[in-house]
Amino acid sequence: MTNQTVTDILDQMVSTEPSGWLQKAQWRQENKEWLDRSAKIAIRILSQLRNNKKAGKTPANQKELADLMGASPQYINKIVKGNENLTLETITRLEAILQSPLLDDKNIETSIDFLGGSTVSYVTPTQMPVQGFDFKTMDVQVQIPPTKSTTDTAPSDSNYAYAIAA
Repeated sequence: MTNQTVTDILDQMVSTEPSGWLQKAQWRQENKEWLDRSAKIAIRILSQLRNNKKAGKTPANQKELADLMGASPQYINKIVKGNENLTLETITRLEAILQSPLLDDKNIETSIDFLGGSTVSYVTPTQMPVQGFDFKTMDVQVQIPPTKSTTDTAPSDSNYAYAIAA
């Protein structure tokens, strides 16, 4: 038996092939936004599968989800690992099968409160200048002057912009 030093043992364990860790780290950094979003979707999918299993519903596991999606179990595994750049079509199919929303739509405003809840029948584009728009919060600031017409009928002129507030 030979007497080996720690350095000799470590030298034997070192691979001669480059690992590519730097390229992988750079790729992860360049794609951080969609990888983070994909990871959140993966967590929601796994959470819904767990809830389905507790409730006795299908799909209750990745295999059942793959069967319903018409995809391979390997593809579903890539999705739930957060490594797949999902298309809107795939996300929509997953949402339909899981019967649960996967995208975080909290930043999308579906109704706009004009003048404290008043209904705006129509305004011209020049009467509705956009003051500012924040893409992160989807917040739009609109200044609407009082309308000259008191009727609720909209003109047939295509140069008008229509807005209705609930």
